[in-house]
Amino acid sequence: MNMTYRKPMMIIILIIGFFNLIWSALYLFPSASILFEGPPYMALAFGIGLIIISPASIYFGTKRNFNSNPRVSEPIEYKFTNDEIDMTGESFNSSMTWDKIFMLKETNSHVLIYHDQLIAQFINKKSLTPEQLNFFRSMVSRFPSIKNKMKKR
Repeated sequence: MNMTYRKPMMIIILIIGFFNLIWSALYLFPSASILFEGPPYMALAFGIGLIIISPASIYFGTKRNFNSNPRVSEPIEYKFTNDEIDMTGESFNSSMTWDKIFMLKETNSHVLIYHDQLIAQFINKKSLTPEQLNFFRSMVSRFPSIKNKMKKR
């Protein structure tokens, strides 16, 4: 969910939600109440919906989907070579060449291997050695088609 709220559209939605809450709060001040014909219930509901209900539905929907589909939550073993990435789970075996990778991105806790703009494999950095992180950085320089979002070290 953290990645969702870095997108400009989600930031705009949150700003609109905060604006609606502030607008609704103005009703409580007698000098500003002349702006309203009645209590701003719709603005208050809309603001609460955008700020509380929207993130909660994203979180609980994602959690429900993750827990309800055992294939999504199964452990994956990765093997990285200079030519390809091999991924093996309990129900699948897959490989992908490095030139087909869209982007490598490093966050504080994960390395993300994007297959395209929307689909990524998350690898917990705790399970990687410093040499493996350097390997990812070297793959970005070997394949210029891979967008580089790895941290500089």
